Amino acid sequence: MTPSKNTISWQEWIDDPSIGESAKYRRKHVLRLWATANGKAGPQEVIDDMLLDRATPYSTARAFLNWLGDQKPKFKPSSIALFRSTLPSFFESVLGAENFSQTVFDRLVPAGQNYVSTTKRAPTVNELTHILRNLSSLRDRALVSLLATTGMRISEALSRKMSHIERRNEHARIKLQAESTKSRYLRNVFLTQECLGFIDAYHKALPNTFDSKTKGGTNTEWIFPGEHGSHMDPVTAWKAIKTLFGAAGLNDKEDEIYSPHSMRKFAQSQMRRSGLSDTFVDAIVGEKGGLGAKANYIDWDEIETEWLDKAADYMTWVKKVEIVQVPDPKQEARIQSLEHELKDLRELKEFMQTLTGLVQDNKEWKAWWEKKVLETKNQLKQLAEQPQFEDKSKGEVGAGA
Repeated sequence: MTPSKNTISWQEWIDDPSIGESAKYRRKHVLRLWATANGKAGPQEVIDDMLLDRATPYSTARAFLNWLGDQKPKFKPSSIALFRSTLPSFFESVLGAENFSQTVFDRLVPAGQNYVSTTKRAPTVNELTHILRNLSSLRDRALVSLLATTGMRISEALSRKMSHIERRNEHARIKLQAESTKSRYLRNVFLTQECLGFIDAYHKALPNTFDSKTKGGTNTEWIFPGEHGSHMDPVTAWKAIKTLFGAAGLNDKEDEIYSPHSMRKFAQSQMRRSGLSDTFVDAIVGEKGGLGAKANYIDWDEIETEWLDKAADYMTWVKKVEIVQVPDPKQEARIQSLEHELKDLRELKEFMQTLTGLVQDNKEWKAWWEKKVLETKNQLKQLAEQPQFEDKSKGEVGAGA
């Protein structure tokens, strides 16, 4: 193959500034699988084989699709079709348009079946509340809460920084610029106080040890920091959420699965149940297809006001339970009477303890008491020893004059 002058490297193709973070992640994922399917350690080794005529774009693509179909568990037909559609742009970019033919590609690498074989299941409110209440990981609690409250895609959530959070009195807002979203239009998402509290609690526990020169440590400018100063890796986040679902008993079935996208579906459903209009929900979660021409005429102040009024409290999952007791007047009067009686008994007890202490501990009081006891005994003794006088009045008759 004759190398073309009008090419870019595979890394430049991945980092194309005209695409969003989710598209960049997909390109990186596809190239990693493509290289593995062709028995290479990385994309550059496969590219070198094609440039040296040891392979062709079409042979590597066929090997890739065959390998995907042989994996257990197998890749879904819709995923294989998506991966295949990514390759032509890649081949033209790194090999040159003159070294690739779309017609030959379609003939030698047929698309095959393309259908959705599984549906995304969303947790119920009780299931989500159970997950949040029983999480020991502050990071996972913050991540689950953010996805379930805002409906952001996993790549959108992970690529946000703490500086993107605009704090209000009763909530917070995050603005997503058009270039960082799949739908390619500016939009806003809104955070409840509960969600914001989970994020703040997570960041208070993080060690702020990032070294900008060595790119070592934890860079807490990201809401979810990862390694080498960047944000958390999407694969790591995906595995963490799948683990949480499994621990909660939310396991995949043959035609139904749980994934980070389940949180997006959950958020959409709960916003609608709160009373928020379909138009406002589609605007928040970034479903441009549901907006149509309205996408260019969105009043975000109006949406924020409606969200705060209808959805903010409704989408607070872990609520504190307050027990309100209605007082009974008769019971209150009886309680006060018992409190007064108890007070009198305490005062009487204190008086008796004081009197006993004075008598027992004070020598003068004790001597006086013993003296009084002795005098009383002597008086009783004297009264007992006095002589008895005879009563002569008995039998006498008075003389008359």
